[in-house]
Amino acid sequence: RVLGSIGVVETRRPVDVGTFQKACVRRGVWIRPFGRNVYIMPPYVINDAELHALCDALVELVEEATA
Repeated sequence: RVLGSIGVVETRRPVDVGTFQKACVRRGVWIRPFGRNVYIMPPYVINDAELHALCDALVELVEEATA
């Protein structure tokens, strides 16, 4: 990838990577957990509906992982 962006949410404790990634697959999104950081790297060509779906999933998954 040449052009894109990044969004990161820092959590208070590390995220369980296996559980988190399984939840991502169920929702049809690719969100990367790494320690206490959870990040997305959408390309510039993403459309509004896809970006909203990705951000909504990010918020829901982080809330579930840190509950």
